[in-house]
Amino acid sequence: MRTKTSQGAQRGNSLAPKRMECRAKAPAREVDAGSVWDHAPARPRESAPRDLTLAAPSAAFTVVSLTAQCSYRNAVGNAGGSRRVRGTRPSGSPDIEATMHSFKERLHGGIRAELPAALCLVLLLVLIVLAANGRPADAVQATAGDSAAPRQQAPAARAEPPSPDSALWLEMRNVDLHIDRRGVLHVERLRGQVLPTKPGETPVLDDTRSFSVRVTSGRVALTGEDLSILLNGYVFNYPGAPLKRLRVRTAGSQLVQTGVLHKGVDVRFEITSTLSLEPDGRVRLHPTRTRILGIDGARLLRALGLRLDDLLDLRGARGASVRGNDLFLEPTKILPPPAISGRLASIRVEGDRIVQTFVRVPDDAVFDSYVRADSAAPNFVYFRGARLRFGKLLMTDTDLQIVDAEQRDPFDLYLAEYNRQLVASESRTLPNLGLKVLMPDYRTIAAPRPTVAARPVTPH
Repeated sequence: MRTKTSQGAQRGNSLAPKRMECRAKAPAREVDAGSVWDHAPARPRESAPRDLTLAAPSAAFTVVSLTAQCSYRNAVGNAGGSRRVRGTRPSGSPDIEATMHSFKERLHGGIRAELPAALCLVLLLVLIVLAANGRPADAVQATAGDSAAPRQQAPAARAEPPSPDSALWLEMRNVDLHIDRRGVLHVERLRGQVLPTKPGETPVLDDTRSFSVRVTSGRVALTGEDLSILLNGYVFNYPGAPLKRLRVRTAGSQLVQTGVLHKGVDVRFEITSTLSLEPDGRVRLHPTRTRILGIDGARLLRALGLRLDDLLDLRGARGASVRGNDLFLEPTKILPPPAISGRLASIRVEGDRIVQTFVRVPDDAVFDSYVRADSAAPNFVYFRGARLRFGKLLMTDTDLQIVDAEQRDPFDLYLAEYNRQLVASESRTLPNLGLKVLMPDYRTIAAPRPTVAARPVTPH
């Protein structure tokens, strides 16, 4: 009996693989992939996108989904076949349970193992297609990240100089330009661009604060008296200024400054200085001789352990500063409006004048072509180019030359009193529609006119 039973069991067991094989060949049960891949729901079909970078993710998702479905169907088909195996033991036997558990583990493990391989294959195909179309590999990342990271902007183009007819140009020759009613800046020649103080507005010749001058070349001078007026009336004219009653004169190639130093009490001083130009454009006045209260000031300061910057607080000064025993002046900032910008090429003492020469910049070439004044007049101010307002008149495509009515001496011009000079002037329109104005010197109209007392009227 034992022999027959064992033989029957062997026959039954030998038939089991054949039955399993037959069952495995049966059609596999259809499984809804969406029920398994709940985190990746099926997407509706879309028309083929025009941009390859947008089509690549859709194609990758489709391939991954098909690969996962095939893997799952094969695994479930094998598992289904195993469920239909009929052994000699009942379906609920421990062997069947172990077999089912083994199939489930193989099923999930197979899916997990096949997915990374499928993803790598899809990414490889996408890179190959992009390379074939001449797109760099990082184009996908750049396209996908456009909304997150801003694109790099192209470097800004270098600013071009203004075209001649869109800017307002100025030329002065042999002009005494007033600082105030008494002091003047002697302009031998000066060229530059007139810039409105507020962008977009029109410069007003009657208002010196409405524009500034960017110097393209020039040569100007100040006498000692003019510099004294400038220092007292503008540079150190503020409450608490430590320097007052300043007077400047030339002595050979040096400057001699006298005045009062206020430091608790008023102390008179005299400083002799040399002039030099710093790399940043400032003018340096270096003392070579100092007298304080009639004694050697340099020795006195050394004995007290002091320097000039210990005595002077120039934070409120306009264009002036002190460091150590040296005084520094910014030549374009010590002048009242209109503001002047430019870089000095040299500064030196010539006779009774301090002469300053400006660096010539490339824009100055416009005065050799577009901006051409009537050179027959030795003393003049010429405006050419964009718009300019004077009085109630607005001139577009400005072509205005103001000529000294008396050419025997420099043109005496005070822009703050320009309207008074204009009223006393004569003007005529030129054939090219430009305007020429013959203007008298300021000193001829500044003197008050004598008044004649009215004769009393006697009643009849």
